[in-house]
Amino acid sequence: MRVIAGTARGLPIKAPAGRDVRPTLDRVREAVFNILAPRVSAARFLDLYAGSGAIGIEALSRGAAHATFVEADPANVRIIAENLAKTRLADRAACITAPLPSALRRVRGPIDLVYADAPFDRFDPIALLQALTRATILAPDAWTLLEHPAHSQPPQTIERLTRFDLRRYGQVAISFYA
Repeated sequence: MRVIAGTARGLPIKAPAGRDVRPTLDRVREAVFNILAPRVSAARFLDLYAGSGAIGIEALSRGAAHATFVEADPANVRIIAENLAKTRLADRAACITAPLPSALRRVRGPIDLVYADAPFDRFDPIALLQALTRATILAPDAWTLLEHPAHSQPPQTIERLTRFDLRRYGQVAISFYA
């Protein structure tokens, strides 16, 4: 795995070993960040179920002002810290080691962009999106991106969030909410 673009372009990053982490493919990250390009610069980014931190690191590399990584597994948080050090982006990042949704209480808003890439087999997208809106950390014009299996389709509207786009990339889909 590597950083695709920006100040850390081309630098390799570590991924946690094992089957519990399913890193977002480079081609999916590239496609998503091509869509997000006008919004990333100076944004406050939230990487939920961060795993290796690749998504948040990509955002920082492309000019995000700050990224918060939420990951429940302490071993994965150590890998995120190593990846941030290797890419020299740690000064604009914070890691929260806690499960969701309780970790949202520790996130400092306002957040402009959220990316959630939860384990598909243990994930309730409705509960997560409800928790996000109730945490009152989202900026008024925030976007939330939800990675999910391509065969599933989360609801169109959840509380204040409305899906405005859905992109499929093989077995994976990304729902965009505002």
